[in-house]
Amino acid sequence: MRCGETFCTAPQAGVLVLRPVYESVREYGKYKSVYYDGGKETDILDIAKKYDVDTVRIRLWNDPWSESGESYGAGGNDLAMSLAIAKKITEAGFGVLLHFHYSDFWADPGKQIKPKAWADYDAEELERVVYDFTLAAMRAFLANGINITMVQVGNELSNGLLWTEGRTPNYDNIAKFVNAGIRAVRAADGEYQSRVAQGKAQPLIVRGEKLTKIPVMLHLDNGGNNGAENMAVDPGFLTRCRAGLKSPA
Repeated sequence: MRCGETFCTAPQAGVLVLRPVYESVREYGKYKSVYYDGGKETDILDIAKKYDVDTVRIRLWNDPWSESGESYGAGGNDLAMSLAIAKKITEAGFGVLLHFHYSDFWADPGKQIKPKAWADYDAEELERVVYDFTLAAMRAFLANGINITMVQVGNELSNGLLWTEGRTPNYDNIAKFVNAGIRAVRAADGEYQSRVAQGKAQPLIVRGEKLTKIPVMLHLDNGGNNGAENMAVDPGFLTRCRAGLKSPA
């Protein structure tokens, strides 16, 4: 399989991930897009499985719809849509990398727009609602049997998230918001692992092994550029996030 802009495999913590994300296939389907392997038309998930992909990233936007109910595009990935896609991914035998944007549409270094419903929230309220939203989404996915094998808190965070409160150089707020998401992932994961231990839920599986703790990742854009200018992340930000990312002893 040729790795390019549309999708490719990439190693992440020993896992091969389909990217940019499978959910756009639903949007592409409107235009009768097809995928080929060796010149033969083939389902994209069959192609991914053949080439040893085992995790599929699924983005989650808060409310990707206009006031008139029109999708902003790119799949319309609210909770219901992302959950429906995640079910198909899980049923096909893949793990799911659940990807929180904390925005109603694409969040990236040039725009980290707060969701419409959070537009007037201050930093304290944003910290609370990030936790609540993340926890509710995690619980919904896990309760529906989704095989979550990794979670991405935020997208392309080099300039922060949830502007303007979380825009660089306000690293205190950035760390608050990121850690709120991480804490919620840990809380939901802890609840689920307890259910697994009690025989009330199926274990999460990655590469044939039981997953006892869902890994959390942070995403900086332009990761292929190892120049100093791209890696100029405030050390204090990383220190503040360590408590959320570090595994307990």
